[in-house]
Amino acid sequence: LLPARSGGDADFLDALCAELHAAVSSGSFGDGASPPPTTLQRALDLAITRADRAAEGEEAECAADLQLVWVSPSGSGWRTADALHRVDAFDGLSLALPLPRALHGVLDVAAYRAVFLFSLRLKRASLAVRSLWSVLRPASAAPVPPGALRRLNVHLHLLGQLLRGIEGHTLRADATWVELRSAASDVAASPTQLRDVHDSCLREVSRRCGIDDLGVRAIVDAILGLALTLERDVHIKLAEAPHPAERCTQEAGWRAIVDSQQVQLARLCEALGRSTASLAAIASATGAAL
Repeated sequence: LLPARSGGDADFLDALCAELHAAVSSGSFGDGASPPPTTLQRALDLAITRADRAAEGEEAECAADLQLVWVSPSGSGWRTADALHRVDAFDGLSLALPLPRALHGVLDVAAYRAVFLFSLRLKRASLAVRSLWSVLRPASAAPVPPGALRRLNVHLHLLGQLLRGIEGHTLRADATWVELRSAASDVAASPTQLRDVHDSCLREVSRRCGIDDLGVRAIVDAILGLALTLERDVHIKLAEAPHPAERCTQEAGWRAIVDSQQVQLARLCEALGRSTASLAAIASATGAAL
């Protein structure tokens, strides 16, 4: 249950982010106020199918019961055209897995949604960085002036490194699932004890993700938003000068994009590094390299 609902299967979450973005790009997501249920179900089905690790037994049964639903709007003034570059664009989603009847009244899984949404935001930011690498890698096309390209590559490397560090620290659901099952087997002799073990495990997951610390959550969200903003700005800049020969005159514009990103990332890493969050050391290491 924990890996499925909190995003512990990295292959599944990567695929789900890609399918959601594809739905938005194709226009099938609607206006964002309430996406068609068929679109959400298709995105979920394709993500499960695309996941590299084949599900078997219990896991296959869970996958068949998963439901992706839209429970609330993600924010005022949300438009489909903005969705791919807003960190909160898919906050109206909920990944639901019905509980077995025997666990009704024993386990409260409402907190799973916060972990799932955090995981989705983090994966979308990582997807943006990977997308930028694929755009900027073809050197023969000279998509960016050489001087700006070098600085942009360095910034992308540091931003990607930070996101991988955050992901490695927070999305450890496979290990957490083993710990939960072990603890439940060892000490949970009654429904009350099972609930206590489960809730304790979920609190630890939330703590690692910084979900309950509003200050830390705001900083992490801003870092994730940087990746989405950078992807948007790069594509806008490339569209301004579609021919490589024209792009050599855009050095100043590209430099402004990188400068803004670097200043913001440095400030955010400094702020997170000063916090008491378990992510502080990861942010400090990135900040020192800027």
